[in-house]
Amino acid sequence: WHNKGEIKEALEGAELLVNLAGKWVNCRYNASNKLEIVMSRTETTAILGSALLECTTPPPLWINSSTATIYRYAEDRPMTEKKGEIGSGFSVDVAKAWEETFFNFELPHTRQVALRIAIVLGESGGVMTPYKNLVTFGLGGYQGSGRQMFSWIHIEDLYQIILFLKEREDLKGVFNCSSPHPV
Repeated sequence: WHNKGEIKEALEGAELLVNLAGKWVNCRYNASNKLEIVMSRTETTAILGSALLECTTPPPLWINSSTATIYRYAEDRPMTEKKGEIGSGFSVDVAKAWEETFFNFELPHTRQVALRIAIVLGESGGVMTPYKNLVTFGLGGYQGSGRQMFSWIHIEDLYQIILFLKEREDLKGVFNCSSPHPV
């Protein structure tokens, strides 16, 4: 959605802005898809931020998605907001660009929260659906050493985090959205 005027109109007087936009990453990481993954996140965030700056009555809270894959792959300890170590590679570069775009906006009337979201699971299957399909067709099997950790969050918990942050006007910045215990 590139019509900044319509975006501004939609945001004017809004109660809340939640941006979860971005190309799905379940694709081959060729040059074209990589570019679309980055641009679908950074361009959307930039357009929203610019529109907010033009609002007379902007929403008091802007929640922007990010990704827990900003942290290094870790089997030794949890990666937290305070003690997490930023990793390297394409997914980390995407996360850093996304958050940099988001936090580059100085919005005096809008609190900004970035959600570093782990893999979201829900009743409809979410990320597990492609794996289930592979197994159904006999294409499943072992992946990796079996020691790797899988961070996740249930979609209902993510929704409750958004509601919590909406009520807690004293909170801003980066928040991890993940089960406290990876499996």
